[in-house]
Amino acid sequence: MSDTSTFMEFTEVASLAGAATATLIISNAIQHVIKRQVRWIAFVVALVTSLILGWPDIANPPKPLAMVIFLIGVNGCLIYLTAVGANTVTGTPPPDDALGGADAPPRTFQSRWYS
Repeated sequence: MSDTSTFMEFTEVASLAGAATATLIISNAIQHVIKRQVRWIAFVVALVTSLILGWPDIANPPKPLAMVIFLIGVNGCLIYLTAVGANTVTGTPPPDDALGGADAPPRTFQSRWYS
């Protein structure tokens, strides 16, 4: 983004960094709203993001359709793992006394997905 007064555009989301950022933001927002720490939400968001970005190749495949679907899955995993890395580096670690379950402290927006 060259101008800080604009939102993300499709060209930014179409990159690995942009797709991982979108996955991180959407997953954190969903988990914050439902007040639960659900790791698979980020994986689903990453796969849907990869599917949306790969949709032109599905509609008019330049190679066998099975290969396109496989690459969409691989790209979804890459987006997810990049978002996990970003969340681990920038996320808030859980308190030392967090036992999980009913005793777990409330989730913050930027809570780590993995401790």
